[in-house]
Amino acid sequence: MTKRDIPMVAGVFRYYAGWGDKIKGDSFRADDGFYKFVSHEPLSVCAGVTAWNGSLHFLAWKVAPALACGNTSIIKPSEKSLLGT
Repeated sequence: MTKRDIPMVAGVFRYYAGWGDKIKGDSFRADDGFYKFVSHEPLSVCAGVTAWNGSLHFLAWKVAPALACGNTSIIKPSEKSLLGT
């Protein structure tokens, strides 16, 4: 089962790592005399809770996008999961 799960999790991290350099800001014309810039900044800390089944997959789906956007993550695994303890 691990031979199937680990490549899938690695694929999720590769997918979101590809989006890391594509998050850009916008700029708008000076209609009223002011230039408008939109920049995307990290939120800070993102929290995630994983389920008891497939916790490694849920971990990847929660942590990879947060890391790609520059955030940090705190994950609370299920205490019922074998790998969560």
